[in-house]
Amino acid sequence: MGMDQQPFHVSGVSMGGALSGLFAAKFPELVCSVSMCCPSMKTPQEGQMIAANRETVKQNGGRMTLESCPLLPQTGAALQDMLRVVSYRQTYVPYQILQGAVDLRKERNHFYLELVHELVSENSRSHLESVLHRITCPVQVLWGQQDQVVHVSGVEVLKAKLPDLRRVDIMPCCGHAVNLDQPKLVANALMDFYAQLQAEKS
Repeated sequence: MGMDQQPFHVSGVSMGGALSGLFAAKFPELVCSVSMCCPSMKTPQEGQMIAANRETVKQNGGRMTLESCPLLPQTGAALQDMLRVVSYRQTYVPYQILQGAVDLRKERNHFYLELVHELVSENSRSHLESVLHRITCPVQVLWGQQDQVVHVSGVEVLKAKLPDLRRVDIMPCCGHAVNLDQPKLVANALMDFYAQLQAEKS
């Protein structure tokens, strides 16, 4: 693919945002810059959905079931409820599409359940913060101002610990699903950051 020919820009949303930071910390020679969008991490103020997941784990003896996990809706109606939490803009989605999305995921539900358990664990939530000092390339952080999943207070942690934080974009009227709530603003912010870095090189 040629990705090893020169350092490249990495970006991701939520868990992908955390993974982009972890990748940059582990392979600095491969990464020229990073954009992390509301990355999964431990934040000073806990997000509503993360808090609900942690409470569910406590109530069920340290484990969640498919039926009790807020992040793994099992019906179209439950998926619509989850979308109301992750998105600021409430968009109508036909029930058939919602149910179809739920059905397509069912064969891998047990894998996703283990993934959720890992995501809400203390070690996983603190992992990104523990390696921030190793991300030496320029970094952009984007966050939805009304994020109810990973609280926007995480920005302050990143400001304090990233060696080269160049830009912070807090998206107005925007929840955790930044790419759904404010696609144009997010795309423009990403492109502006990349263009700024390219201009500095020339």
